[in-house]
Amino acid sequence: MAGFNTPTKTNPKNLIKNLRKNTKALTPENLDETIYVFRTEWDADYGRRRPKAPLTREELLEPKTREWKAVANEKANWNNKAYEGTKVLFSATTDHWNFNIIQFADGRKEFSFNVFVGDSGIWHTGEVENYLVGQDEETIREWKRMVMKSFLPSVQFFLDEAQKALPGFKAWSITSSDKSTKLLKQVKDDRLVTLNQGVTFLFL
Repeated sequence: MAGFNTPTKTNPKNLIKNLRKNTKALTPENLDETIYVFRTEWDADYGRRRPKAPLTREELLEPKTREWKAVANEKANWNNKAYEGTKVLFSATTDHWNFNIIQFADGRKEFSFNVFVGDSGIWHTGEVENYLVGQDEETIREWKRMVMKSFLPSVQFFLDEAQKALPGFKAWSITSSDKSTKLLKQVKDDRLVTLNQGVTFLFL
């Protein structure tokens, strides 16, 4: 699938090299361990989450209409105590996707791409699969075609709007799985670069 190519003033390879050099978790000797720790924790939590009731075919394939919009510094009410003090620096939504940039209480920044499964925006691959349990193969294929049709246009919208709101922003985030890595590598934009190991860099 074709992507987008938006040049930046600085070569992303140099930005990644500098960031990895100055971030202990991303150095060559530590990256694999960093990915393992994050994914193991996520799999034990999000990988076990399921909907309260199985989704119907209609709920999956006929979601409510969503306006394409972007909001900076959105106020958030967290149900998870682990997120207390976390700020939403930027949030944007399209018909089937959502993008968030957050800053934890300790200053660490992170971003995520979420796909809507019914009315639930989900970023973890295992949780998405759990929400699709019980659907026949044809329904799942239709849902995948539907959400993927708007994936790259949605990413372009997210990056453009985020750059307006947070110019010069830089962050990195571990992908939830190899499937997520493969998905994000479809994006051909210097502002969002994903390495095969499973880490994505955001340069606005």
